Amino acid sequence: MAAYLESRIVSYIRRHIRRMEGDGPGRLPSEHELATRFSVSRMKIRSAYLSLEEMGLVSSRQGKGHFAAPKRKTIGLSLSGETSFTDKMRELGLELETRAVACGYSKRKPNVWAALGAGDDDRVFRFGRLRVVEGKAVALHVSYLKLADFPDLPARAVTVSSLFAYFREKGFERFSSSGTILGVAFPTKKEAGFLQVGHLVPLLTCESDTLDAVTGAVLQFSRILYRGDAFQYRL
Repeated sequence: MAAYLESRIVSYIRRHIRRMEGDGPGRLPSEHELATRFSVSRMKIRSAYLSLEEMGLVSSRQGKGHFAAPKRKTIGLSLSGETSFTDKMRELGLELETRAVACGYSKRKPNVWAALGAGDDDRVFRFGRLRVVEGKAVALHVSYLKLADFPDLPARAVTVSSLFAYFREKGFERFSSSGTILGVAFPTKKEAGFLQVGHLVPLLTCESDTLDAVTGAVLQFSRILYRGDAFQYRL
């Protein structure tokens, strides 16, 4: 019953936010006003507002109340695996910064090993990059590559901003993918820290491989986390 009541309160506030869209950030009903309306304690209302803050929908100002968070400008993004994220941002004229946040050898993961066609004796390098567009962290890319295919990558990883550019250095010019698996997830504490989001902001998960379009050889397997509030997606 308590969870149902909080859900009703959250839904009511979200409807209020939708009615305010286009008018800019505005003050939302006070905790006292909502507590009276729903015949609950202010603690219940505060809990509902905290949930909405975690979703990135509300901001709170001490002594002033709760406000609808400014609507974020979204980036149009094609989920095609044939073009790198770096090239996509460049085509849109957006400033992109790439930060290496995870470099090391991966523990065995059956889906990764299968996607790469790796054997029991293969070592797989895990390479994580945070994508910062126009000063905002918007995506976390984690790529897996067979060390036998790219033995110099561990030493160079911190300086590689685009794996597609790295692949071109190795003589690969055209790329394709055998398919993409899309899903939705909420961030872990570490992922939320990297992406600067609350724990209830949904992330789009995108798992795919990158193939050499000429030979069909698998170059990498990647898992990408996109901020759900930062993009408009095109398939």
